[in-house]
Amino acid sequence: MQKTLSLLLIEDDPTLGRLYESLLADDGYVVTWYQSAVTAIHATLSQQFDLILLDVMLPEMSGLEALDKLGAQSRNTVMLTNLDHSRIISEIQRKGTLGHIIKSDHTPESFLMTVSDFTAKLSPYST
Repeated sequence: MQKTLSLLLIEDDPTLGRLYESLLADDGYVVTWYQSAVTAIHATLSQQFDLILLDVMLPEMSGLEALDKLGAQSRNTVMLTNLDHSRIISEIQRKGTLGHIIKSDHTPESFLMTVSDFTAKLSPYST
C-alpha cells in the first residue's frame, strides 16, 4: 500500500491556489494551502510535509527568502514561478531544491504530471 503524500502549497494568487489545491487533492494528495509564506513556515514547525510547492513571488517575503527558513525541508521543495530568467533559475538550483515549475508553461494535466515526477525524486528521509 502506497503512502498518501502530504503537500504544502504556498501560493498567494487565490485563483491559482484554488486550482492547484483542487487538482492535487483530486489526484490523491493531502494538500495544505497557505497564501502567506510566514504562516506556512510556522506550519512546518509542527507538521512535516513530503513536498513543498513554493511560489517565488510572495507579498511578505519572497519564496527564495522563505526557502532559507525551511531548513532541511527545503530539499523537498519545488519552486513555482512565471519568471523564466536565468538568474532566478540559477538561484533556485543553487539553494538545493528539487527544481522549479514555470507556471505559465503548464496545463492542469501537465502540472500534475510534473508534480508526480518531482514526488518520485523525494528524499527517502521525508516519506
